[in-house]
Amino acid sequence: MAAAWSPEQPFVLASGGIDGTLRLWDIRRADSQLCSFGNVEASPSNSSDTGGSVSSLLFTGDGSRVISLKASGKVSAWSIASPDNPLIECQLSVPKHSNALSGSTQMALTTATTRHATDYEMLFCPSGSNSIAAIDVAKGKQVSSLDSHFAPVLCATWRPEHLELYSSGVDGNMLIWCPPAAEELSEEQRKLRQDTWSDSDGENAEEHT
Repeated sequence: MAAAWSPEQPFVLASGGIDGTLRLWDIRRADSQLCSFGNVEASPSNSSDTGGSVSSLLFTGDGSRVISLKASGKVSAWSIASPDNPLIECQLSVPKHSNALSGSTQMALTTATTRHATDYEMLFCPSGSNSIAAIDVAKGKQVSSLDSHFAPVLCATWRPEHLELYSSGVDGNMLIWCPPAAEELSEEQRKLRQDTWSDSDGENAEEHT
C-alpha cells in the first residue's frame, strides 16, 4: 500500500502492507528484510490489531525514523534502531463511514521555525475528511487542522524554499497553504505570489469582459 526510500541509506526501503504490517528492507541482500516494526510476528496480523492497512509512510529527514499513517487514522513514529514499539502515537478523528484512508495517501513533513521556539517537526497528513491534520511530531499531538477542501484530502507535499504546503483531494482542487500574514516573506516569495495573483486576475478580467 505504501513505500518510501531512506534519505540517508540508498538501499534501504520501508514498506507498509494492506495487512497493516510495516517492514524495513535492504535490497542488496538475499534475505532483504531488516526488521518489522511493532513486533508483528508476536501478535496476530489482522485489521483489528494493526489498525488497518498502511495508507502512507515517510522517513524523517535524518533517516532515523519512519512515520506511518493507517486506515484507522493512527499515526505512529518508529525508530529504526529500536523498532519494537512506536516512539509516539496520535489517533486522528476519522469520520465513521469514511474510506478515504483505505487507499494510498501522501503525508508531508517539515521542519518549521517560529519566533518563540527552536526548529520542530510538523507533520501534515490527510485525516479521512475534508481537512489536513497538523501534528507536532515530538509531542505526538495534533495541534491544528487545515480546512478548505470540499471532499476528502488525499495528499500533501511541502515546498521548503517558500514555506508552502500544497494539498489535493477528491474534490479535484489543489490548494496552497501559506504562512500567516504576520510572518515576514522574502522578496522572492512576495514577487512570486504577486505575479501568480496578477496572472489569475488578468485571466478572470478577460473572461468577464
